[in-house]
Amino acid sequence: KRLFSATASSVASPLAAETLALRNAMISALQCGINALLIFSDSQILTNLVNSRGRHLEIAVLLNLLSALFTAVEFKFIPRLVINRADLVARQALCLMYQS
Repeated sequence: KRLFSATASSVASPLAAETLALRNAMISALQCGINALLIFSDSQILTNLVNSRGRHLEIAVLLNLLSALFTAVEFKFIPRLVINRADLVARQALCLMYQS
């Protein structure tokens, strides 16, 4: 079993990294013509911020602004233990993306 990950020196926190990942996924979905999303995240803090329409953090505002471009967007928290396999697949895809 191999695990893959990516790092970036300019990301201030795991929450910021999760936000950037979601933003990139939402932009990619828009570019592919997808108009409705169901987003699962293991970041309970982020899903709570976005679902509460938090205005005090730029991250929630950023995702809420992007959400307005879709006909429907739903953010759901899912514990990491439940998504370990999906996490492994995502890490492998990320590694393959940077190899090509």
